[in-house]
Amino acid sequence: MVNLYLTRHGETEENLKGVLQGQSNGTLSPLGLRQAESLALRMESVPLEAIISSKLSRSVITAEAVAARHQCALCRDGAAE
Repeated sequence: MVNLYLTRHGETEENLKGVLQGQSNGTLSPLGLRQAESLALRMESVPLEAIISSKLSRSVITAEAVAARHQCALCRDGAAE
């Protein structure tokens, strides 16, 4: 059986301003960075084979926090790193 975990990036500075970001590259707020770290800690004991992220920095930073605790590939929009 395959498990798929879907998460959202941490809070961005633009979220705080009520700005819809779409495909623009938002910056994680201090809270967003803490949220990414909290997600990483929460997922630390979950076995992961791959982490897939959009190429937007807010998503990549969140995914990298999780990937730092796992021995698996981080793929950005389908490109393995």
